[in-house]
Amino acid sequence: MGVYICQCWAVTDHEVLDVVERGAHTVEAIGNACGAGTDCGTCREELADLLDCAGVKALAELVGATPRH
Repeated sequence: MGVYICQCWAVTDHEVLDVVERGAHTVEAIGNACGAGTDCGTCREELADLLDCAGVKALAELVGATPRH
């Protein structure tokens, strides 16, 4: 199930990471894909943090390292 990131649209962290894996690489692209961050906007910072973590993980996998996030 996951943790709700966007309360307005009931979007979980799993849903956000799924749309990131499918190519949503900005907060705006995440909003376009699943609605998160498009209503009150209080989750936009957390969405940006998830993007940062996803990017660190992907980069670490490319170089064979363990991410710190």
